[in-house]
Amino acid sequence: MSRKIRELVSLSHLTRENKFALMGLVLVFVMIAGLTTYIFITNNRREQVIMKYQAEQVFSNFLLQLGQNPAAVENIFEDSPLLGIGIYDQNGNLMTNQFTMGEVPPRIDLTREGTLSDGSMNYNEQDQSISFIRRAQMAFTIPFIGFAQGLLDEGTRIRIPEALYIRMEGEMYREQFLASVVWYTIALCLVVMTIVGIWNLYMRNFNYRVRLAEQEQLARLGEAARTLTHEIKNPLSAIALQNAYLRKTLPAEHHDELRVIEDEIGRLNHLTGRISEFLRNPQGEPEQIKVLPFLRELIGRFDQAIEFDASGHSSCYVVIDRERFRSVMENLIKNALESRSDGADPKGSLRIVAGSRHVTMTVADRGEGIPFGEEKKLFDPFYTTKIHGSGIGLAISLRFIEAADGTLRLHSRDGGGTLAVVKLPGGTG
Repeated sequence: MSRKIRELVSLSHLTRENKFALMGLVLVFVMIAGLTTYIFITNNRREQVIMKYQAEQVFSNFLLQLGQNPAAVENIFEDSPLLGIGIYDQNGNLMTNQFTMGEVPPRIDLTREGTLSDGSMNYNEQDQSISFIRRAQMAFTIPFIGFAQGLLDEGTRIRIPEALYIRMEGEMYREQFLASVVWYTIALCLVVMTIVGIWNLYMRNFNYRVRLAEQEQLARLGEAARTLTHEIKNPLSAIALQNAYLRKTLPAEHHDELRVIEDEIGRLNHLTGRISEFLRNPQGEPEQIKVLPFLRELIGRFDQAIEFDASGHSSCYVVIDRERFRSVMENLIKNALESRSDGADPKGSLRIVAGSRHVTMTVADRGEGIPFGEEKKLFDPFYTTKIHGSGIGLAISLRFIEAADGTLRLHSRDGGGTLAVVKLPGGTG
């Protein structure tokens, strides 16, 4: 997987197109989730209205049966879904001398807004009961026998003073509410899964387009590079021959000028070789390489001191082509040692951390660091911040590391400098 594709996994590296697509999906999710929530709330309110109506209906049926057979008041109450009936005054106190049956609270709160105007319904989770309070401005004629004030004559009119409290079984309401919660949760999960699925499908398509564009660009670059390399090598050979002839024929005092030509010829030859290296098979012949002796030998080739820390990981190994591994680490160490333009010591260091499946090598320096806003260009071919650099080294290194199923990251270092982190398949031997 290429560097650009991997960067899309992080939100901070999303392109403008990705961000617009993500914003659109988030907007769709918010709209659908809001609509689902509205339906859930509306449905819950509808169920509450239905339960209020059912409570009124149950109470009316109870009064109707009670009017037909006053003597069977206890049996009628036990056979109905009612659990309690109470009448309360304007202060919310139970009027014990009025029509009261079952278990009811001695006092209810009538000060809350809407308690009597719209009716108040509450569900008790402990005993799965529903309590319904409404204004009791109604009069009815029912024969009552044996109340607290004594025997009342048949046809006595009783006016309910302020509030009527009805308590009834709420198992049905609980089941309906739980069912609505389940459906609401399922709907939200389906919406989230759909949005995530669409996003993944979009990103796969986008990654495919990016990969296809990179392959096309690489193919064009390869063809151009091969042509350019061929066209450069022939004139370089002629220039080198003429320069050698001049060195033999000209006096010694002119040899310094000829050395400039030789240096530039060598630089161009090196560049064409690096381009060929970039284009050929990046995977090579992977093998197990003992990291510690390999890097010690590589560090010994540099004139400047490099701090090396491999404590506790002396037997670790990586799986990669040997020459490509050498090319990558040599390029990263060289970049670290050349990271200061003022000639000061960049304090280069190399640290190894080995795990069960991967080995991480970090090349650090105290150089001038990564220029602000240039992070994404560092691995582009021919991009460089050095005066004498070609800009092909990091591109080749990334290509070799990715071909070995590894990763290469460059980060700005706290306190100044750069961290180059190489992670390769391997482990501890």
